[in-house]
Amino acid sequence: MNNYNEFLYLPPEDVVSGVNPFSKALRSILAGFALWIIKLNFINLNYILPLLGILLIFTGFRSLRKENKWFSACFFISIFLLFEFSSSLIINTTIYHKEIYSMPFMTVLSVVSIFLSFALFFAFGEGIKAVQKKADLPQGAGGIKALITWYAVLCALALLNYKGIIIGIIMVVAFIFILISLYDLSKALDEAGYTITPPVLKVPNWLICSLISFTIVAGGICSYAIWGKYNMQWEEHTPPEAESTKLHLASLGFPKEVLNDLTASDLIDCSDALDVKTVTKLHPMNKGRKVTTTEIISGRKTYIHSTVYDQKELLLTSVAVKLPGERETWKVFHHFRWEITPQFYGTECIRIIPAYTYGYNHGWSDGGNISAQLLYDLDSVTYASSFHLLGKQIRTADDMFFGESTSEDIYGAFSFPCNGTNHRGYICYTTAVNQPGWMFSSWIDYSHKLPCVEYPNETALDNTLKGFLDKSDAFISAQDALQFRP
Repeated sequence: MNNYNEFLYLPPEDVVSGVNPFSKALRSILAGFALWIIKLNFINLNYILPLLGILLIFTGFRSLRKENKWFSACFFISIFLLFEFSSSLIINTTIYHKEIYSMPFMTVLSVVSIFLSFALFFAFGEGIKAVQKKADLPQGAGGIKALITWYAVLCALALLNYKGIIIGIIMVVAFIFILISLYDLSKALDEAGYTITPPVLKVPNWLICSLISFTIVAGGICSYAIWGKYNMQWEEHTPPEAESTKLHLASLGFPKEVLNDLTASDLIDCSDALDVKTVTKLHPMNKGRKVTTTEIISGRKTYIHSTVYDQKELLLTSVAVKLPGERETWKVFHHFRWEITPQFYGTECIRIIPAYTYGYNHGWSDGGNISAQLLYDLDSVTYASSFHLLGKQIRTADDMFFGESTSEDIYGAFSFPCNGTNHRGYICYTTAVNQPGWMFSSWIDYSHKLPCVEYPNETALDNTLKGFLDKSDAFISAQDALQFRP
């Protein structure tokens, strides 16, 4: 009869191990280690999986924190690591995350985080030894020591910026064997019948994880909305009174719609202009629509795929003004104007490839002067601002045919408000001839943020500075050039 009652009321042994609070918490921690440490760098899994991992580690040690002092230490370390990682997820939604991470405080925080990661593994090993002693099992945590060594090698490879495949595969295989070893250790404790009385959790783990996830999402949305654009200084603008200069430039062919956007100093520089060269073109700043047509070519039906743009929103106008002097000198204006007002979702960027750098040109020299202005209209009032960032920067590009190359070009980064109309602006520089007869070629590349959320939040400037193959689909660009032979 007793055997019948035991058979009736006691669940199978595998079910008992499945609901064993210690076994459940320990395997949650091991799964957390796997998700936290291994990074999969696609579709943002390098952020999602580590967050799930650190949450599993946190909830696992929350259940074990009263078992011994080592697990209690692990619990408090996991709180710090969870806070540090969650903060970084929110910081990544701002356009200033690179500047924030470069701060000395953040560098110290990163070092502390790495140190505490090693401390977490060490305390975990000591906590396992304490449990083994309590369960009258041989004490040993070779898997934990291997994990600490493995993590140290991983940190060293990260510092060396290692990008090879062979060592990466070896590291992944070693990590899998380490996890198997740790799982076998937890299985041995199960077989020994070791269990715990879990602490009473007034707030369940699922609710805490939900609140943390909600805080991260809400904080990210607010951060994206507040710090997703540059803080621009807009002021009311009155066109400079230089009518004689404007009339003179217009008579040489300078586009009148651009003249009123120039600063007083730029107009003064052009007061004795000798010649004007200009080019104007309307560009699409949308993805367009795909169209398939058929044609009979050489007696065969051929399908032709093309992209049709129903709207072309951005007008690019490039003007070169010849100035008097002993050497042939040109003042170059690259102007843009939005013909159809878009919604501005973040940052914009203009890249100017000046005549003195295009194609490693030695026929032209840098005149040293860079000027610019941004404008837009609202309620019959014109507002103007300087660029948030303006100057020369070195760009490194990877090309599948020509390899890696660098160039020092002119970059202007800015943000427009979503209200208003007639958003426009320009960048201007001066160049002088070194060797007569060289081709003049000056390029403008305008980069615009599309209405899509990108994580981490990237600026148009950062995207423009990338190589061609690394550019993000969150941006679209238009390019034009002013070319002539003086």
